[in-house]
Amino acid sequence: ILCRLPKNFPVPIVIAQHMPAGFTQYFAERLDHITQIEVKEARSGDVLEAGRVLICPGGHHAHLRIVEDKVLIHTTPRQESDKYVPSVDTLMISASDLFRSKVLGVLLTGMGNDGKLGIQKIKEGSGVTVVESEETAVVFGMPKEAILTGMVDKVMPLPEISNEIIRQCLSP
Repeated sequence: ILCRLPKNFPVPIVIAQHMPAGFTQYFAERLDHITQIEVKEARSGDVLEAGRVLICPGGHHAHLRIVEDKVLIHTTPRQESDKYVPSVDTLMISASDLFRSKVLGVLLTGMGNDGKLGIQKIKEGSGVTVVESEETAVVFGMPKEAILTGMVDKVMPLPEISNEIIRQCLSP
């Protein structure tokens, strides 16, 4: 998906992917080398900027905050009771709380139901939701749970999602 986004992509992207600590830094570095847009592992205090992708660090959750007219990412370490880390729900809910109808939530393959509450929150705030279809999802658990909420705008195979992101973010 990220490889298909243009260099001048006009919005920031934040990704929560279930990965343990230590892996997300290398994941971000690899993506940075193969994409036209900047990709880095997020650190607390990083500013969200157009054309920049922040990957939530493994073992931490990401929350978005507005500080002095800038949107910053804030990371918090996992708690023993946390099932999914980084949590997609935590990130999506945080984004929806700040940006309401300006949020595009995309949920891809994965096990469990993380992302279900985030998708609901985005739709309740009039944002747009897209999930990966069963035909391309390696594990259809997370997308299926989101679809069952009835709050998903589009269900698409993975190769079509980047075009939908571009369409949503470049349309007036």
